Amino acid sequence: MRFVGPQNRDPKIGQIITQWLDSIAPTVNETPMEEKYDSMTGYDVMEFIDDLYDFLNEYQTKTQSFQDFSFQPSFTYALPNPDEQNAFRYTLHMRTDASLEQGAGQHNGRKSQKWILYNVMEDKFNPGYKVLVYIKPFDNTIDFTSWSKNYTDANKAAFEFENLMSTYGYMFKMKGLQDLRFEGRQKDMFHERGNVAWYGCPLRYYVKTYKIKLVYEKMLEEIILDFTIKNN
Repeated sequence: MRFVGPQNRDPKIGQIITQWLDSIAPTVNETPMEEKYDSMTGYDVMEFIDDLYDFLNEYQTKTQSFQDFSFQPSFTYALPNPDEQNAFRYTLHMRTDASLEQGAGQHNGRKSQKWILYNVMEDKFNPGYKVLVYIKPFDNTIDFTSWSKNYTDANKAAFEFENLMSTYGYMFKMKGLQDLRFEGRQKDMFHERGNVAWYGCPLRYYVKTYKIKLVYEKMLEEIILDFTIKNN
């Protein structure tokens, strides 16, 4: 394992974390910046959610935790289907340009509405060009809700999810997430769909993400000044 050890003594969980870290390690630590800019896409909220759901599915498969829970980010706002026993869903509660003011808090203060020049690199594949790397940060508030047909399972899964995010949230920062903070548990929910009752336990998280834009510019290699003196 290239980075840090998993903070859990369960060897099955340790294996999951090790494999997941190894799978992302080349993108984090091994590729020189000037050689990977062509594939830069940033690490925005959907990349984070996709990685989170991949991790939860792998965690469920190897540890049998979240028994009978389904993880389907495509059904973000929908209640679980009647044939599902338990489910996790997410809701993007709020998304804004990131704040530039220190201490202003997320979604508040003066916003970063312009792209920020982050780095300038030489294009090694196209001599004579340089690559300007611009970034644009975003504040995102997301609710992750555990749904179940009984409150006990929904509540238990919410606490286990909270513990997982607290223990292994640093992994997503290794992939490029700028910030990850637990904002608190929200009001429990109850919905009926047909003859099925669903209990929901939402957990609110703040994540700071960013997009990347690349601008290629031709470098001016030579300027020739020709001064001609005319005699009258």
